Amino acid sequence: MDKEDPLRHFRSKFCFPLKSTLPRVDKRILRDSREECVYLCGNSLGLQPKSTRERVVEQLHFEEPLPAALCDEYGRNSMGRLLGAEPSSVVLMNALTVNLHLLLIAFYKPTKNRFQILIEKNAFPSDRFIKNEGKNIAIVCLSGVQYYTGQKFDMERITQAGHKQGCIVGWDLAHAIGNVKIYLDDWDYLNSGAGCIGGAYMNQKHNSRTQTRLQGWWSNKSNTRFLMKDICDSSEGIDGFRLSNASPIMVACVLSSLEIFDEAGLDSLIEKQIKLTGYMECLLERVFERYPANSKPGEIITPKDPSKRGNQLSLSFCFPIRDVHEELQKRGVVCDVRLPNVIRVAPAPLYNSYRDVFEFVKIFEEVLHICQAKES
Repeated sequence: MDKEDPLRHFRSKFCFPLKSTLPRVDKRILRDSREECVYLCGNSLGLQPKSTRERVVEQLHFEEPLPAALCDEYGRNSMGRLLGAEPSSVVLMNALTVNLHLLLIAFYKPTKNRFQILIEKNAFPSDRFIKNEGKNIAIVCLSGVQYYTGQKFDMERITQAGHKQGCIVGWDLAHAIGNVKIYLDDWDYLNSGAGCIGGAYMNQKHNSRTQTRLQGWWSNKSNTRFLMKDICDSSEGIDGFRLSNASPIMVACVLSSLEIFDEAGLDSLIEKQIKLTGYMECLLERVFERYPANSKPGEIITPKDPSKRGNQLSLSFCFPIRDVHEELQKRGVVCDVRLPNVIRVAPAPLYNSYRDVFEFVKIFEEVLHICQAKES
């Protein structure tokens, strides 16, 4: 399958750690110290593009290619393509939580009857809650892809349900951008996504309703910003939420990744993501099926329907999650834990191969036997 993969050459654009260099690897177990690790943590901390170091070093030069006064403008077109939005509606700034606070300050207008904020606890049918409680809800603020279960919410349907009830709808796209198809301009919601530098989107129809907001000198229109007028010449739309200039070094890190996404194309990435995650799901289900129904060690809690998830599979276990994670780490697998009992594995279509998936499942099955033996 890897030989037929049109995206296989993108793997060489990323820095893969060797198993022997990972801090929790048991070198006595390794077959080959030069073997690359099985990296399945792209949903949390993706691999570094090789071009990042070069871009950052360039920024340390006096004549850097990303001037501080303009650097946050450079990622607009790429971000717009990933988000299905006009570049002018997207901005690179701050970090995820800061952006959420800034947007909530502008959009949360509680009244006597409409004062609730709807957020998710793990996954639930939020459109039903909107229908039942919509008259009391001021803002719906959910994740595009749920961080714990890996469930992809029906963003379009939930947004429409919220608007029908008169709610403002916002989305945290930290686990969705570059992972699933998004069409922000069509769906009309504000959101913020995470990363070394955050991003924010606001539909332009809201420009006139966000006059109450925190501002900084970077909220000023770029063409008059350095005139240092007594009154802020405020930018319209999402640009008016900028407080201070972005770090050129942080922007350089993001651009090195966005360039690779542009080259690969989101349609091609989604196509491979569905195949790669489906292959992993199939192999994992075979492992679990080998156990009697009443003594299965765990299960996949992420929805089986590819349209209702991204590239993340969340695995829930019946015995201590720390033991499973520790044994995986010893064998050079990089994934992460979310308490109380979930391990998240996410094959990234830009750099993971079908061989990575096969190698992981083989190690995973060995680890299950070890952990069950500890329990017996």
